[in-house]
Amino acid sequence: MPESYNPASVEGYFTHSSNNDGAYVNAGASGEYHVQNRSMDGTRFFFSKLNIEESNLEINWRSKGIYCFISTQEVIGEKRFVVECSEHKFFPIFNRLIARIIQDNVKGVRNIINIFRYEKSFWAGIPNPMTDEQALGLFGELYLMTEWFSHKVVEIIEQDFWTGPNGTAKDYNFDNFQIEVKTSRSTTSPVRHKISSLNQLQSEGVPLILYSLVAYPDQGGDFSLNDLVEEIRDILSPHSYAIEERFLELLKATNFVLGHPAMEKHRYSLTSGNGNFFAVSNQFPRLISEDDAEDERIHIESYSISLAGVDGLKLNLTSPIDYSSILNELSKLMN
Repeated sequence: MPESYNPASVEGYFTHSSNNDGAYVNAGASGEYHVQNRSMDGTRFFFSKLNIEESNLEINWRSKGIYCFISTQEVIGEKRFVVECSEHKFFPIFNRLIARIIQDNVKGVRNIINIFRYEKSFWAGIPNPMTDEQALGLFGELYLMTEWFSHKVVEIIEQDFWTGPNGTAKDYNFDNFQIEVKTSRSTTSPVRHKISSLNQLQSEGVPLILYSLVAYPDQGGDFSLNDLVEEIRDILSPHSYAIEERFLELLKATNFVLGHPAMEKHRYSLTSGNGNFFAVSNQFPRLISEDDAEDERIHIESYSISLAGVDGLKLNLTSPIDYSSILNELSKLMN
């Protein structure tokens, strides 16, 4: 009968380490895991054996009282993945998660990090800076990537085509066209969108497209911001750790906090399908920089548009799309 592990047995491993001046203690029967109770301050450590391909990774994750990283020095004869717990109040949770890892024989740095990342207790007291409006906008940008450019996700991140998180006027800057993403929560018709500046719908040397999506906030909705993030990570991680980290850095710039329980509330129903693309031309309802008031005392910061009477500017596209299909549709509309 296989041995069973629980928080009490893990606590016994840490007690044995403490009673032996902070010695490394084998945790479980596999020899893959060890623990240590550091004698100088009582900080607890969990060590897991690395897969061969993980030894040169530079990967870490930190939350309140928890730090996950790959050791720079050898521990028990080799580099290992380390989870450090410095908050005594988290020790019972720490023991519970370690017992789960040992019991299920969990392998892989990312798999272990995710076990700690999605433990809600570690997020207590950590603020969530993302507003509902920011979440809605990010959802639209990521939905465009996963639904319409699913086979181009790696290239989009690698080539820095997704620029919205960097504060650029357009959300996507491809070589031969730009896309501005607008996501509305309103289900009224025609769809209305808020335009945040006079530059947002102004072309910059290449054709400009507006992608319009209606995402109604709905706790029972089929689509969630978290799911889109994880879908993109699943696409990126097999290619390289660096490109996945690039994506995560972009997310941070949007105030998205990976793993924070508050992110789970951002769920939506797509009441008008998977969105529409419109060529932004002179016939499109918009204001540009030349429309600003001559009176220096007047500043147009933002305005709203209604997508009425724009069917003639709609691109006839079916997901997934490639760059040439977009350019072909633009060419048809402009001729």
